[in-house]
Amino acid sequence: MTTKPTKAKLNKAAALIASSVDYKKYARGKYPCEPLRIAERLAEFCQATAEGRLFCIIHSVSSSGMSRNMSFFETAKMATPYSDGRKYCQLQFWELFKALGYAEGKEGFRIGGCGMDMVFATHYNVIHSARAFGLITEEQCKKLAQMTPTRF
Repeated sequence: MTTKPTKAKLNKAAALIASSVDYKKYARGKYPCEPLRIAERLAEFCQATAEGRLFCIIHSVSSSGMSRNMSFFETAKMATPYSDGRKYCQLQFWELFKALGYAEGKEGFRIGGCGMDMVFATHYNVIHSARAFGLITEEQCKKLAQMTPTRF
């Protein structure tokens, strides 16, 4: 399944992202990214999920168990003249999560909630954001939302 959107879809998603309340709050911050870059990162999040390259690190859980700090990363091939195509790096989705309204924690983002798998819930919400912004179809959304990333 390919989730790579066309340039027209990316531009449409960027316009929707720019008008969202969470992005407007984020854009007033120190280091905002352009809406098109956020749309591209959202598409890359979906692509990494489809290819099984997405993973999550849970940095800490609060003593009450009501919140945790976590980060999402993708494993990507490095494009350098010296890599021989065998070197990989981990890219995080910091700007994407900021633009979607997630609060920063000491490490990663602070995700609140209990009584359910918060990695699954966060991933599910981000995938449904991609659907809401028109980057993926309903069918792709249903499949990708169930592909919970590996946890560390």
